[in-house]
Amino acid sequence: MTYVYFIQQGYGSIKIGVSDDPEIRLKQMQTGTSRILRIIAKFPFANRTEAFNMEKQLHVEYAYLRTTGEWFKRRLLHDLKAGSKRIIGGTSKHPVMVGVL
Repeated sequence: MTYVYFIQQGYGSIKIGVSDDPEIRLKQMQTGTSRILRIIAKFPFANRTEAFNMEKQLHVEYAYLRTTGEWFKRRLLHDLKAGSKRIIGGTSKHPVMVGVL
């Protein structure tokens, strides 16, 4: 199984990425920053192709919030929680996955 994950840096920027094991990816990323990283959502896909296609779609759809590379402004949380898609729920400090992409 492969996942599209959302990792947030503190309460700031959010990375959208793909990994077979988001928890290990989080640990790898954590060594490169002094800010606490946390997985705020992850969505399973049957294979890597489907996961990478979804990641690409999300990167295109939310390009207006991109800061650098695969990192997006914190506002991404708001946009993921709003409207008919409602991918993520909860609060800004404690978001949770509520839907399927």
